[in-house]
Amino acid sequence: MRKSKKKELETEVLEIDDKDLAKKLFEEKDEVEVLDEETNYYEDEDNTDYYEEKKTKIRKPINYHKILYTVLLIAIAITIMISIDVISVSRFNKGPFFAIPTHTYDDGGSKEYYGIGYKVIKYNQLQGRRDIELGTWNLKYNINPINIVDVDLAIDFYKNKEATLNKYNKKFVRIDTTLHQIDDKNNSLLLGYKDEEGNKYTINLKCEMLSKKQNYTPGNEIMIIGQFSKYNEKTNTITIKNCFAEQ
Repeated sequence: MRKSKKKELETEVLEIDDKDLAKKLFEEKDEVEVLDEETNYYEDEDNTDYYEEKKTKIRKPINYHKILYTVLLIAIAITIMISIDVISVSRFNKGPFFAIPTHTYDDGGSKEYYGIGYKVIKYNQLQGRRDIELGTWNLKYNINPINIVDVDLAIDFYKNKEATLNKYNKKFVRIDTTLHQIDDKNNSLLLGYKDEEGNKYTINLKCEMLSKKQNYTPGNEIMIIGQFSKYNEKTNTITIKNCFAEQ
């Protein structure tokens, strides 16, 4: 660091004969502060603490572009996480991957998950509901199925197939119907209502069993519960997944 400015000024004053002029010159130059541009330190060694304090008060300008960029990245990441969970649950019955489990029910292990703006309930009853439901935070735990009789379902399909599919798609249902055949290979039951007169009200049901086979008798009335999964228009067959049956 360069020599103290005060010491240099004192030397200059001693060489001036006019005392009043020397005194005035000294007082004016004594107030001069030299600021080093590279370090922001004042060069008076006697006032180091004061100038250190001055330095800490110097603030860098706020980079609004950087803040906006960071916020945008966070928003994109959140959108991606929500999209992955919504698609996984609604289409593939998988997940959720980015929601937090908050409650487990004493019904076999059903769980509630909360995500950013959505809620998922994974049902796991011992013999009952085993599907996944997606909704808002107001979504309620519900193990009561929609009760249907196969003939009513057949009539609804005949009158308005699209509306009936929208009404029951992915829903937890209980259907009273008739057992026609047992598919041992695929652990499934083939059921439904057969219109003996004109066949226009016939509806086929395929129950994909979760439990092991029991002693079911074709031709008898049977009750099935499960998730209304999909419809095959060629065979006029509704598939019930995660299915339990009671004869």
